Amino acid sequence: MAKSKKYGWSELEDGREFMYKILKCELTKEQAKFLKEYVSDMSGGEDVGEVNYKKDFILTKEIEEMIEELHQMFYDTTRNWAWDCGADGETETYVINENELEIIKRNDRFFLEISCCCEITLDETY
Repeated sequence: MAKSKKYGWSELEDGREFMYKILKCELTKEQAKFLKEYVSDMSGGEDVGEVNYKKDFILTKEIEEMIEELHQMFYDTTRNWAWDCGADGETETYVINENELEIIKRNDRFFLEISCCCEITLDETY
């Protein structure tokens, strides 16, 4: 389950508006260990997921599946939050930068904060 930490707005020159927020995702112990040891940063959207690694390792089928699960979890968290905000449904993305990749452990549970962003379509008919 994702929990909110902070949020903000941004507007581009072409008038599009974006909302961003930091959300927490709960991880398994194995996911937390993998992210901490091997991942430098991650980002993604609906059909895309990218990972930069800290060091080389053997990519097994199990690790590949875990990476896909992480991308899907992070995207689903972003998409669910974006829909609640009235986003247009096409521009939800998440980013986890190296300086933000901090695993939080509380009561034997693991969490990671992800930066989420979505384009907001405002209804100007009042």
